[in-house]
Amino acid sequence: MLLAQPVSRPEVFVGKALGASLAVLAALSLGFGIAGLGMAGSGGGKPGAFLALAGWTLLLALVSVGFGFIISVLTRKGATALG
Repeated sequence: MLLAQPVSRPEVFVGKALGASLAVLAALSLGFGIAGLGMAGSGGGKPGAFLALAGWTLLLALVSVGFGFIISVLTRKGATALG
């Protein structure tokens, strides 16, 4: 149904990849933001270390989403992609 519209396969792939990446980044940012507010409110912790942890976590999440999309491209069936 989706490919019946006048968009190309690469446009669909990029749209799905961006959507999944933004959803993961939004969820992680919300979680780290709430934790950061709690840390700032208590006056404890090292902000630099916390920001580094958040940055590396966001990067790892994007790499994981990327690997998932690579696996989905290389396989033909959904059951094969799930392992």
